[in-house]
Amino acid sequence: MTANKFHLGWFLGGYYPQAWNVAFGGDNGKDWMSPDRWIEFTRTLETACFDFMVCEDSSWVPRAFGGSTDYYVEHGYSVPKQDPGVLTTLIMAGTSKIGVVPTLSTGEWQPYPVARMVGTMDQISKGRAGWNVVTGSSDLAVQNYGRDAIYPHDERYERADEFVDVVFKLWDSWEPDSIVMDKENDRFADPAKVHTLDHDGEYFKSRGPLVSGPTPQGRPVIVQAGGSARGREFAAKNADVIIASCTTIEQAKAYREDVRRLAIENGRGADAVKVLFVVHPIVAETDELAEQRIEDIREAARRDPANVFAGIGYVTEVDFSGLDPDAMMDEATKGMKTTGNQSSLDDYLNLGRGLTVREFAAKVAWTRRMDVIGSVKTCADTMEHIMDEVGGDGFLFLLPTMTRKAVAEITDGLIPELQRRGLTRTEYSNEHFRDNLFAF
Repeated sequence: MTANKFHLGWFLGGYYPQAWNVAFGGDNGKDWMSPDRWIEFTRTLETACFDFMVCEDSSWVPRAFGGSTDYYVEHGYSVPKQDPGVLTTLIMAGTSKIGVVPTLSTGEWQPYPVARMVGTMDQISKGRAGWNVVTGSSDLAVQNYGRDAIYPHDERYERADEFVDVVFKLWDSWEPDSIVMDKENDRFADPAKVHTLDHDGEYFKSRGPLVSGPTPQGRPVIVQAGGSARGREFAAKNADVIIASCTTIEQAKAYREDVRRLAIENGRGADAVKVLFVVHPIVAETDELAEQRIEDIREAARRDPANVFAGIGYVTEVDFSGLDPDAMMDEATKGMKTTGNQSSLDDYLNLGRGLTVREFAAKVAWTRRMDVIGSVKTCADTMEHIMDEVGGDGFLFLLPTMTRKAVAEITDGLIPELQRRGLTRTEYSNEHFRDNLFAF
């Protein structure tokens, strides 16, 4: 194999009491209000030389399963969830090299506070901040911010384009050399290099300049998941890292080629965007044990699909609770639509074609994403092969069960093997997140 060195990110599904009631969950359900667990986790990633950790967020208590919040509250499913802006700031203080990326929605925030918050994070972390840009997908979320419903899908991206443009202008309002620190002439900063925006657009107005001053990276790293055609165009125009969810090598290759084409069409070089593919690694002592874990997960979903359907509802805002487990998915979901994340719903419905509802739940419980499953050697072989075929830039790890054991199987098992092969970094060669991201 001839794969080049590739990048590693980790997608953390929010700051809530994850895996509090599973085998090897340890004390995950205790002291959940403390940041210590997540600082420890991110330090583990830093020791393994991950490029970054991105923290997912949502600002509502789901009620898409049975038309109630009851299931989510009773089982601690994605709630209670703390503010990623606060927690990532503490994580930055507890780490020194890894990039740290909170999720902030353009559907709920305004450009100025996002620019100020992420810019401040970049300052206190000495250039390690990023922003995971999402447009929002839930009416429940915006109802917590004074609106009745989210914008239609394509309009969300039109609005997000302007949102990001304003944030960029705010970050650029202080030129890189605007702070001169000229003690002899009593000049801290050069006024000629600090600018107003006077932005007056379709959705936003902002005067500027940004009160918090210049950021170490100039512009913190932008992360985005472009799924739909419009979302992909938005990501290719604005993002430094695109998160891609693909199930085959062929699909992944086509996705990356399309993103690179769109980046060029938007006046950027093809290499200006890093495409990282989502993987759910199962690393075990042997291939057989890894496969057995997957079958155990699927069998649990066959017996009781509720947890799977609650998860689908959380993502899509569609209630699957009333489906007959032994009905055929094609009939049970005919004409199903959502005002939320339609591309995710379509992906789920495509997975269910030709299956009963029960077998669909088993499949969703473990959806294979370019299988990274098996022993350390098998998983490393698979990742090397994917990068060799796709020509991509790396992987974004996402674990459905965040226990210390599951993390250690990757950071203490898989990553050292990838490093031994020369496929991932063994040290951070630069101070800033962006420079490490584009070092290869």
